[in-house]
Amino acid sequence: MSGRGILNRITRDGINELSKVLEKNTAIEVLDLGYNRLEDDGAIHIANALASLNTNLKTLVVTSNNIGSKVMCALADAMKTNTTLTNIYIWGNKLEEPAAIAFANLIDNGRLSKENTDVQAYVVDGATKLCELSHQISRHTYFAPSYGDDVPSWQPRGKNPRGSDVVVMKNLTVY
Repeated sequence: MSGRGILNRITRDGINELSKVLEKNTAIEVLDLGYNRLEDDGAIHIANALASLNTNLKTLVVTSNNIGSKVMCALADAMKTNTTLTNIYIWGNKLEEPAAIAFANLIDNGRLSKENTDVQAYVVDGATKLCELSHQISRHTYFAPSYGDDVPSWQPRGKNPRGSDVVVMKNLTVY
């Protein structure tokens, strides 16, 4: 089962409810919460759920959620105890030095593979930093034209080659 939260504007309140589901050790293996509005108040609930009971989640995506360094460290700590969670994608958050060190340690200790994250640590003038890698969760996005009154002027209108109306599917993600 896959949880898809991308671009749903999930906030800290909504993620609090979702974390309660994760604490019950659901069948969810992939949870993509990228590009939402979790922030620290929401992401800490996910970190706590992962550190406690959940043993099914394998992939967590929290890219671009305005999560601060302290909570990023909590997510790294959750990975130390939750050995099922093997993939985590964190780029686009506040990856200050404490968070950079925490994730660098996960990678250096073999707990997190470089292929299973979107960051890599490096040191500049004695300070640990993270850079973005292109190892993102596998996505294939397909765009189909829309038909109807609300079609943008730049988009084609009409029938599909088989003569029937086209089913509209925008930003469809296929795994």
